[in-house]
Amino acid sequence: LVEFLDNSGLELVFASLEKLGERGYGKISDAVAQLSCVGSIRAVMNSKTGLEYITDSPRYVSMLAQALDTTNVMVKMQVFDLLSAVTLYSERGYVLALNALEDYRHLKSQRYRFSIVVNELQNADTEAYQFSLMSFVNCLVSAA
Repeated sequence: LVEFLDNSGLELVFASLEKLGERGYGKISDAVAQLSCVGSIRAVMNSKTGLEYITDSPRYVSMLAQALDTTNVMVKMQVFDLLSAVTLYSERGYVLALNALEDYRHLKSQRYRFSIVVNELQNADTEAYQFSLMSFVNCLVSAA
């Protein structure tokens, strides 16, 4: 893992995730590739070393939140789960998650920081996605 991080592996995963988000979802293969990128980030975050690496760079948490700009509910659900982990990991992670939501707000010209969460809750089609969203809200409240 350390070698992967030292050789800019995580940077490449985030770059791929960003490129896939820009392309849209004309093909099922693009959606699968985006899920794979998020899965790779999850694998990194499953270790203390990976979580520390991500929370040491505010840009990574912001890039993670930008992955919410997709129509793929599975990707959004995983991103909210990862943001929950960052939020609970440390006080710094909590601040980074809030800042990432603020960055997303500016990116999408939304009025409020939590607009993405509220809008997704209103439009969620599955209980699993609603659960993921409410878990994120719970993490934010618990870490405050």
